[in-house]
Amino acid sequence: MDIFSARLKWLRERKGLTQNEVAEAIGMSRPGYTKIEQGQREPKLEVLAKLPHVVGESVDFMLGVTDFTSKTLILNSQFIALYRTILKFMNDLQEIQLNPFSTNITFKYFDPSDPKMVESRISTIKDSLKKYKVEYEQKKEELIPLLSEIPMMPDHLIDKTLNLNPWDEFGFIDENE
Repeated sequence: MDIFSARLKWLRERKGLTQNEVAEAIGMSRPGYTKIEQGQREPKLEVLAKLPHVVGESVDFMLGVTDFTSKTLILNSQFIALYRTILKFMNDLQEIQLNPFSTNITFKYFDPSDPKMVESRISTIKDSLKKYKVEYEQKKEELIPLLSEIPMMPDHLIDKTLNLNPWDEFGFIDENE
């Protein structure tokens, strides 16, 4: 079964639709639709244009141009944004720990000559990182099963998400602090 047929069937089943219901919605016979879903026939352009409205996903997803459903695309974008935020906080923490006078530190109202302010900033960043870690793991736990159920999802995309860990980028973070 090709990617289009596999994903079309998966989307139909996820929506709880029968082949007959989809066939009626796109204006064709059930046997004709079944052949499309089984990969024995390619849909006409008019049929292809109607499918997203019926199954709730883009033609790009069904054709394999993108491997993300609309839901997994949003979750993945949030996951990557969170990853980048964590890296920025880790970088800021490393920078302030190594050299509070660094020109790379752009905190407002930050006086690097005040040790209490430096310690307070370090403590705030570490607290934020602890919260972000929980959120990061929750997003990851939500995203992986959704990616895993998508037909013909490339394994490398799932593996990349599984192995993406901002804490591997910076070895200096002590989780117990």
